Amino acid sequence: MDDDPTSFDQHHSLEPFFFLASDPMALVGEDGCFIQVNPAFSRVLGWPQIDVTGCSLVSLLCPDDRPLGEQSVAQALEASESVTFQANSRCSDDSVRFLAWTLKPVRADGSVILYCSAVPVAGPQKSGVASSSDTDGQSVSVSIQRYVEAVENMQDGFHLWQLETPEDAAGFRLRLANPAAAQLLGIDSDWQVGRTMYEVLPALQDTPVPELCRQSVVCSQRKNLGDIDYVTPAGISRTFSVKIFPLSDCHLGVLFVDVTAQRQYQNQLAEQKQRLKILFDHAGVGIAQLTLSGQWMRVNDRLCEILCYEREELLQKNFREITHRDDVAEDLIHYEKLLSGVQDRISLEKRYLRQDGQIVWCYVTASIIRSQRPESSYFIAFIEDITERKRYEQQQQQQAEELTASNLILAKTMAVLERRNQELDEFAYVASHDLKAPLRAISNLAAWLEEDLEGQLPEANRQQLDLLHGRVHRMENLIDGLLAYSRADYSEVMSEPVDTQLLLREVLDSLELPATMTVEIADGMPVLLTSPVPLRHIFFNLIENAAKHHNRADGRIDVQAIKLDNGFYEFVIADDGPGIDPAFQHKIFNIFQVLEARDKAENTGIGLAIVKKLIEGAGGTIAVDSQVGKGAIFRFTWPGAVA
Repeated sequence: MDDDPTSFDQHHSLEPFFFLASDPMALVGEDGCFIQVNPAFSRVLGWPQIDVTGCSLVSLLCPDDRPLGEQSVAQALEASESVTFQANSRCSDDSVRFLAWTLKPVRADGSVILYCSAVPVAGPQKSGVASSSDTDGQSVSVSIQRYVEAVENMQDGFHLWQLETPEDAAGFRLRLANPAAAQLLGIDSDWQVGRTMYEVLPALQDTPVPELCRQSVVCSQRKNLGDIDYVTPAGISRTFSVKIFPLSDCHLGVLFVDVTAQRQYQNQLAEQKQRLKILFDHAGVGIAQLTLSGQWMRVNDRLCEILCYEREELLQKNFREITHRDDVAEDLIHYEKLLSGVQDRISLEKRYLRQDGQIVWCYVTASIIRSQRPESSYFIAFIEDITERKRYEQQQQQQAEELTASNLILAKTMAVLERRNQELDEFAYVASHDLKAPLRAISNLAAWLEEDLEGQLPEANRQQLDLLHGRVHRMENLIDGLLAYSRADYSEVMSEPVDTQLLLREVLDSLELPATMTVEIADGMPVLLTSPVPLRHIFFNLIENAAKHHNRADGRIDVQAIKLDNGFYEFVIADDGPGIDPAFQHKIFNIFQVLEARDKAENTGIGLAIVKKLIEGAGGTIAVDSQVGKGAIFRFTWPGAVA
């Protein structure tokens, strides 16, 4: 060869492949020391060019493997043949990698340079590089042969093409393919060498790749073709990162790395980021990303709506600037807990100040996302507007306080009423006793006068004494009625099943009605869960009034019950008596109101007032429907809980 082996830069045909290879490669001189290493060497083993230049290859091996390394280097230099050995190799961080080394001697002008490559050992390696033995009857050039052993153990695919017709991109013919290329493409190694590019890679026929390869050879330019999607003959879709570089004699080196898994991961990552971005931007709650100092880094649309800020304005602020001053202290406590790691997540209710100065209540949940680099750590916060909820809670609290105050007032009022009622009961008892005492004295005095003057009183004086007895009796009835009215209270009685049909029969038995008076009780009267005492008094009074004020001895009274939709029963007591003038109907339920002179009909005017009080105490109502000369109909409602 005419190349000077002492300088790697003069090996122009090997230089592109050397720098583009993903496996560690190095040039070693006759003294066994490194002349140059490629970027992959520094990346895998960690040794930069400046640290290994002038150092022996054997010095990078572990002590136990150095004798094998020395023997292999000496054999390659002396026998001028490729040598392969496996050894533990030291990395710059003191870790160890088990590598398979291939030492290829290159001779020129009596000097020898070892072309070294190293492959991490992960299992049995397939050996043998397919290459063409002749081209149109001509032997392959030495420049091609130098690649055979160099690429044999590479994990990346390598093709060596020759452009037979420089003006035609279809003129490429494959001269060399390493085992990795055959495995990645799913093509038999022996079959593919010597065939055209369109025969070996038919899927490239309608792509710009062949033309780019032709331009690289013609213009002598390296090209990075980037990621290329390719479907193998077996129908497997793969993505390759492809780099091409021109070589001598219209040759082209193609180095391709399978990045299918990496591309799929990147695509999945991109899809995930897109989904997260959509979720972030369109979430129903405010979401924000903040620096560890509290500066807004990223905010979504909902948060801008909650805080009434434009995005650009909000990103210029710290969260403390828009926090209500009364909440800043508590905010800082939670903030320090997150920063110190005491808590991984915090939740709190706080107030923010909108741009227009209004207060907005928010429920904030925040966490810290930690990174190996502190400057890359940040807060993530979810912020929900709870202003309406807080307003409702405040209203509920206010109503509860008002209700408590009302209950207190009511309790005091009830206590006063209870005391007043007790005083009224005492007064009624005392009043009735004190009022009845002189009445009894008057009645006794009148009786004594009658006894002493028996047969001596003129008729006029006797009538006056009878009138006196009547007035005393009426006064006693008034006092008894007042006492009964004051004590009429339905709330304190106990309920029990009451058959109203039977109850009415008992009432009729206790009344002294004329034998000619007819009282008709309708069938189907209900059985109610109620107190019999007030209901008996009501029936007694209404039937007695109907009979007492009837203008005929052969009158008729009808009693019936009607079930209403509101759960009450309506009881109807109708008579065919003289009726009540509508002009006076509003007075009959007032206490002491009578429609006839007391001298004509003995009446206190209290009975219907007591009836009305008892009915309303039970939650019912009473009314009268009457016309003069057409009788009267009394209707009252009573709770209809059926027993």
